Amino acid sequence: MSDESRIDELLDLWEESVENGNEIDLNELCSDEPQLIKPLQSKIDALKRMNSCFEAFEKPPAPVRPARIARAPKSIDVNSKLHDLDLHDRGGLGAVYKANDEELHREVAVKFLNSNIAQKEEYRDRFLQEAEITGRLDHPGVVPVYACGESEAGHPFYVMRFIRGDTYDDGIRDYHRNKLTRSYPERQLARQKLLVQLASVCKTIGYSHTRGIVHRDIKPKNIMLGKYGETLVVDWGLAIPFQREGQFRVLDEKTLVPQSSKESSGREGEGTPVFMSPEQAAGKQDLGPASDIYSLGVVLYRVLTGKFAFDGDSPVAIRTAIMKGDFMAPRQIDRSIPADLEAICLKAMSLLPTDRYPTALDMAEDIENFLADVPVNAHRYSLAQRTGKFIQQYQSQFITLLVTAIGLTMASMFVSASFYNSKQKVTESLITARISQVDTLNMTCRMTAKSIR
Repeated sequence: MSDESRIDELLDLWEESVENGNEIDLNELCSDEPQLIKPLQSKIDALKRMNSCFEAFEKPPAPVRPARIARAPKSIDVNSKLHDLDLHDRGGLGAVYKANDEELHREVAVKFLNSNIAQKEEYRDRFLQEAEITGRLDHPGVVPVYACGESEAGHPFYVMRFIRGDTYDDGIRDYHRNKLTRSYPERQLARQKLLVQLASVCKTIGYSHTRGIVHRDIKPKNIMLGKYGETLVVDWGLAIPFQREGQFRVLDEKTLVPQSSKESSGREGEGTPVFMSPEQAAGKQDLGPASDIYSLGVVLYRVLTGKFAFDGDSPVAIRTAIMKGDFMAPRQIDRSIPADLEAICLKAMSLLPTDRYPTALDMAEDIENFLADVPVNAHRYSLAQRTGKFIQQYQSQFITLLVTAIGLTMASMFVSASFYNSKQKVTESLITARISQVDTLNMTCRMTAKSIR
């Protein structure tokens, strides 16, 4: 046996001893052949290196230790310094300032309670309730509130997003101011834009109703239009909670009960007379969603006509007209207003709350139906009008069907004409052939007769 073969044999014996957990000493293994110790050791070293490489590939990666999560304290103080406060707008309850947030380097709005009423408890309660309701209405159509506090002078304030843009009232005025100078498509587009924005407002108010909150002061000046398409309902200073029932008890929305609310909080103040509902004009305090829906209808009236639905020499006269439902229908002012759009307005402004839209979302749906040329639920259509709406809604399909029908008719006429022409040609061919046969027969007869003679 060669030395190489003997070394391989000894290597097998060494591997078996290792697998059995009892590695043989090389001096003992090669006691009779000491000259093989060195080459055997070299092969064993090479085998160990190879096994270590395989183990490195087969070995699972070491588990990654999870990052140590910072343990949050039970409470923290957030300090944010606002500077460069500049008066932006002023209302009956408070003033809004534009300011810079030093920590996050952003522009914000800060609303303060007016100093002349800042020490009156009922106004402070209303202001704090407004801040809480605005902050807890988590919806894209409501301005987000960042923080609230009290100035060194003891005046309460809250910080919210600063909105760059105009009010809905500005949009309505611009539409009617430029109505005569615009082309028909431009007027249609401008009105459509206002209707889309109003549908968005209806959805925001519909959301607040599912949270158990009535706004009570819906008007164009309390609707902000952002520069990038945002439509936001602001000034929830007169908002009050109501006992939501029926369709307003949405399972995934919790009733918003303001923690800052007191028995009389939020009930002071009456809103804007020309946008009040009849029940609000009558002085009722326990208002429900139907009151806001009426106000939305009055806003739509202003969009359509450019005028206020109610007018009078005094607030008392305006209230009286509202409670009687004494106003001109939009189409009495402008006959170009579509009848179904007027129907939406009149349904929302029904004198009895039960005759109005069940929810603000239903009103939004009807506005969107009008924009989509779909029959609105508030309007009664004749059969011809419904047919027209149906054709208008599916006009592309009708055009395709009409073109197809005309094409088929023309093809049928062409085939009929071709068939007639072909039949006429066949008949002419048969007659010609028959004449030829007769001529041939006559010639044959003449030749026969001649041969007989």
